Amino acid sequence: MTISRQETSRQRISQRISLQRFCHIAFLAGLLALPASLAAADRSDLDASTLRKGKPTGLAENYWFLPGADAKPALQDFTGTLVLQEAEMGTNPAKFTSRKVLGKDPKIFPAVRLSFFTYKGDLVPVTQDVIRAGSTPAGHSFWDIIVQPGQVWSEPGDGGWSRAAFPFSLVHSVEGETHNGIATFLYRGGKVSNLRFQVVQQTAPYYIVDYFSAWGSAPGPQARRAAQPHRVESGLRCESRQPRADQELGRSRRQGRRRQAGEFRQRHAGRRDPDQRPL
Repeated sequence: MTISRQETSRQRISQRISLQRFCHIAFLAGLLALPASLAAADRSDLDASTLRKGKPTGLAENYWFLPGADAKPALQDFTGTLVLQEAEMGTNPAKFTSRKVLGKDPKIFPAVRLSFFTYKGDLVPVTQDVIRAGSTPAGHSFWDIIVQPGQVWSEPGDGGWSRAAFPFSLVHSVEGETHNGIATFLYRGGKVSNLRFQVVQQTAPYYIVDYFSAWGSAPGPQARRAAQPHRVESGLRCESRQPRADQELGRSRRQGRRRQAGEFRQRHAGRRDPDQRPL
């Protein structure tokens, strides 16, 4: 039996995506191991109505971001771009030491465009590089963002909608602080629910001196559909880049630091913080 080069490439995409998705979600304690008592129960949080209309008042259990025991394959693929607007996050603690860090607000989720396609049940971001928002002059949010592969599925109680979930990290191109989270949304045709997200784990504080968890909902994101050829091309680019993902992340941050150093020096000239590390 002869296996074509294209099919071999697709198999490698699937294997690498699955491994990366496992590695990036594994840091969430309990997220990958749904207790049997809960798996057998009906979905009591993050149901379709909540995702479409509800406003979160706190953290949900992480396992509600995963498929339940009655989950089925997604009813359709997703190929397009979520166009998100800035949204203020609920946080614990409710008040930060400062709401202005390098001129931006760390309690604001960034306005970003997140492009995805699906492949054999995986939700694949078109880029896994740093998506710059907070480190640019535009907007109020302090944060840039990185998204990683997730998955798609459907559940009987969702009324014909499919579900998608993915891990993400809030970062900043000039510093090394990272806040890890998970997000989920419903989709059907060209319609998308609110994006529900929460931040549940972080590295040591730096510019943001507070340890915090966060939650929120980006209201009514637009979903701009992409053409089918874009899906295939993106998959091939994803396959060729994945072996160098860690190196590219490091290079992106180094380039961001160099690019932003001059901007921040000009912006904060004459106001040097004696505790600030050299850029």
